[in-house]
Amino acid sequence: MNKTPDVMNEEELALANANQDQAEILLEAASLQLKRYKPFYGVLLSSMPLVKATETINTMATDGRNILYSPEFVAGMTDERKKLVYQRIDKNIQDPKKNADMKHHIDVFYRKKTSREIAFVLEHECDHVVSDHMYRGKGFDHELFNIAADHRINTNAILIHSNADNMGRAWFPKGKDSDFPEDEEFAFMKWAYADFRFVDMFTEQIYEILRNEKQNPPPAGGSGGKQPGGSQGTDQHANSDGTFSNDPDEATLSDVLGTNPAAKKALSTEEKNRNDTVMRRAIQNGVKAAGSGAPKDARKYVEEAGKPKINYLRLLRKTIERLFKDNVSYRRLHRRSYSLTKTLRNSGHLTSRQTIGLPSYSKAKTIRAHIFFDVSGSFNDSLLRPTMREIRGMCNQYDDFEVYLSCWSTEVGNTVKYTKANVRELNDYKITTTFGTDVSCVFEALDKEPHDPDQIVIYTDGYFSDVSKVKDWAKKYGNKTLWVILGRHGNQWDPPFGKAVDFDQYL
Repeated sequence: MNKTPDVMNEEELALANANQDQAEILLEAASLQLKRYKPFYGVLLSSMPLVKATETINTMATDGRNILYSPEFVAGMTDERKKLVYQRIDKNIQDPKKNADMKHHIDVFYRKKTSREIAFVLEHECDHVVSDHMYRGKGFDHELFNIAADHRINTNAILIHSNADNMGRAWFPKGKDSDFPEDEEFAFMKWAYADFRFVDMFTEQIYEILRNEKQNPPPAGGSGGKQPGGSQGTDQHANSDGTFSNDPDEATLSDVLGTNPAAKKALSTEEKNRNDTVMRRAIQNGVKAAGSGAPKDARKYVEEAGKPKINYLRLLRKTIERLFKDNVSYRRLHRRSYSLTKTLRNSGHLTSRQTIGLPSYSKAKTIRAHIFFDVSGSFNDSLLRPTMREIRGMCNQYDDFEVYLSCWSTEVGNTVKYTKANVRELNDYKITTTFGTDVSCVFEALDKEPHDPDQIVIYTDGYFSDVSKVKDWAKKYGNKTLWVILGRHGNQWDPPFGKAVDFDQYL
């Protein structure tokens, strides 16, 4: 059966926000500590507004720019609110042991935090932004990728804080052996994802291991330190709040708290692009302020961002210009043949019997280039403008051409054909963003075209739901396809066929 989750009413929401003032004080104190002792995170936090999101967030999270938080996670849950939560636990969890475990979880997890504990969580959310997890996770199972990202961040952070730092003392003096006693600071880490098998692994590597193992972690978290439950090989059900259970109808943390993660407001493409620009600048400024004290991932980010990239527009120009080669013919010699022959004879390089013959040229055929834009959140109008200028500039050099622009996600649409007659309208083409990515639709659409394309250019971030079927088109379209990869920060990407280059948005 499908449960209808309980959602907080206004009275209960007021109870959940009762400690809002204390939460703000703790958040401010933690931010000040980081600004004073950890300048990188201090600079980053100055660009990340703190937003109360009690209705949708059980702990703390980030959307790539804002830090969202639940006041009762930061400053503790009131007794009145806890009674209502216990009532939901009794209603939804019949098993006595699971019932007791969930109540114990609430008692420990939602007690008032120290400023150091909040500083650690703020660091954690900043590291999600530095590692670009919001965008790298596209195309993966969202909940499982988020768990993999938490493993990556937490294990490395625990090791970093295993030694005394300039904030006073070691946060996790036992390092890998941390056991997070429930009566001590950082007790909430007992429910955090921190499996030290994954130290120094990339998030994508951890994701693949978790996906293959089909882990079944404890509620609302994975194994921290020596805690059990992080590697049990059982089938799992992913819930909307990132918790896991064997029973799809079993109550989750969101169920018993009355929060609704699905109600989170989705950011528009414009907001995502603006946030990305602000945070890129903040990361660069943070690394400058912290120097060698900046996190390794942040220094690597700035280092890669400063490396010269392939200017894909130049490659695009060369790629399409190759299609416009003129036919070479000696039936009618080029008019320069006579002047060149005369010059070489006068200089003594040719005898009177020798002649230079240069071929004349004639236009080959009507060239057909198909350009596809991945609109599942990867491409937008601001990135489109320099591309359009380049395409229009090339088209204006030739008389016979057909350039087709299309958007694609799970289907191909908004296809517009441009020739000499309407090339001026190129600048009016607009991107419409959708969700989901199935690149097979591109080649299915090409198969339906009456004429074979001479060149295919596909803009995408490289995250496809399935590429096995795409490889079937390799023989037909392999030598004609150029993949322009967006947002990968220079990381190498192997296309299923054809060539791939990184999009250069710093022209």
